[in-house]
Amino acid sequence: MCRLLGWVSDEPTTLATLIGDTDLHAFAQLSSDHKHGWGLAWPDGDEFMVRKSPKRALDSAMFDTTVHAVSTDIGLAHLRWATSGLAVRTDNNHPFSIGPTAFAHNGAFEAHNDLLDHVPGDLHSLRTGATDSELYYLLVLGYASEAPLDVALARAAAHIADRHEFTSLNAMIATPDALYALCYFYPPELANRPSMQYFDLVYRSDDHAVTVASTGWGAGWTSMPNRALLTVQRDTLAVTVRSVDEVLATA
Repeated sequence: MCRLLGWVSDEPTTLATLIGDTDLHAFAQLSSDHKHGWGLAWPDGDEFMVRKSPKRALDSAMFDTTVHAVSTDIGLAHLRWATSGLAVRTDNNHPFSIGPTAFAHNGAFEAHNDLLDHVPGDLHSLRTGATDSELYYLLVLGYASEAPLDVALARAAAHIADRHEFTSLNAMIATPDALYALCYFYPPELANRPSMQYFDLVYRSDDHAVTVASTGWGAGWTSMPNRALLTVQRDTLAVTVRSVDEVLATA
């Protein structure tokens, strides 16, 4: 289980300024449990820069420097709680970035290496770590070769859900044009699993910014429905929330 945070603002700003000292402290404090590293991604032209570390955010001077120094109007942040059996090392940390996209995931799914058979061959060499999350990202990119990114993300989640037992497929993707946040956690028959709130996604917006996040910090949030996709346009801050079924129906 991990913590996700994505934002779009009307002008470049640091994460510390965007959410304020109190919320920044509360977000970083989540790394007491989600202690297996952190990462941030932000655009540099048509590509994304990524800075990450296997240290927990509370102990990382680089985390503190990054959230106070990097100024951007769109970005992703991630606190990692490693899935059992997956190593705590930098190449397993999120966000992952390839070209004009950056991706972060919260959750896990079984037998994830089987997914490699469904990832296009030209993407295999882009895998840098050993996580289910990175394979999920590559599957999204595979679908994105033939469909818009929102449809690709919905298709990838549905593909995994149809073939694997999973806890959560919650994910965020940032591009030069938009932020996408998918809320997609385990099916009702598995709802007796503990801590369902680990998988809720929430958002808040004002005239200057839209922030989307996993729960556990901050206030003033609106909850996303399960199996829904939120899109924030970078140029207008316009927010849309659609069901996954609605997104797939547009394909």
